[in-house]
Amino acid sequence: MTQHEPPAAPQPSDPQNNQLEQQHHNANNSQVITSQLVTEKAEHDLGMIAMWVSLLVMVVFVALMQFGPLGISPTIHIDDFFTPEPWAGLIWIVAFILLAIWIMRAGRAKHHGTNKVKKSYTMLTVAMVVLALCTLGWTLCWHAGNAPWAVIFVVLMTVLTWMLERMAYKRDHTAWAQWPFQLLGAWLVVQTIVDLFRAVVHYLMMDGHVSDFSQEVFTILLGAALMLAACALKTKHHNWLFGAVALFSLLAVAIHLMNVAKLVAVIIVIEMTLAAIYMYVPWKPIAQVMATRQNNAQPKEQKH
Repeated sequence: MTQHEPPAAPQPSDPQNNQLEQQHHNANNSQVITSQLVTEKAEHDLGMIAMWVSLLVMVVFVALMQFGPLGISPTIHIDDFFTPEPWAGLIWIVAFILLAIWIMRAGRAKHHGTNKVKKSYTMLTVAMVVLALCTLGWTLCWHAGNAPWAVIFVVLMTVLTWMLERMAYKRDHTAWAQWPFQLLGAWLVVQTIVDLFRAVVHYLMMDGHVSDFSQEVFTILLGAALMLAACALKTKHHNWLFGAVALFSLLAVAIHLMNVAKLVAVIIVIEMTLAAIYMYVPWKPIAQVMATRQNNAQPKEQKH
């Protein structure tokens, strides 16, 4: 009978080899992590550069449109009723300052390794670039007298701004992530109405005279619609900034109308006053005080 050889005893592991293997494994992991960090930092830097360049493009072309040689083409009739005074365009400056603060906060949050570092800003960067391109197209189209495309671009700018507001707030739950886009978005809503009104009046005047009465009616209706939208946003979403921008813009429209149609200007001021009372008077504390007084008055009435 053949004898079975006993199984070979396991060789004792060499502690020195195990230590070398562990060091090699740790070195590989460290290289992978370092490579990932370098890649993330490069993507972060490119994203921040793209955001700053986008903001710079917006600032330059809006400034050239408002104060420089890229104004609206003289072939476009711009002296319509729903037009704010030129000083209303100063709101662009406030919006751009807030956007610059938001970009600085976004870059600093990623640089210092907070919880927001690991969240992707790719979509925000792309949206900012597209917003800058739409701003460029908007200014150039009005300068060239192409009203339809100018209206399309300003609508796209408005939609993109409100999309940016939602995306930014998901990554930074502070007012600094909301205020820039809420203010700019509200102003772009007003600008969209102004551009639509301007385009319609321009093309109607190409076919004939546009009556002042029709412009007056539509100006009153548009002002009321804007105030209703502001009240709705304040009630449902606690967005007070939209109402403030809408009131500021309608005040500029009313002042413009003082030299054109005083009655319409007075009606718009009344609309603004009613909306401001609804939005900014602290109705809840007042209701609580009234309810408390009523409850305190009931026992006295019962005693009598």
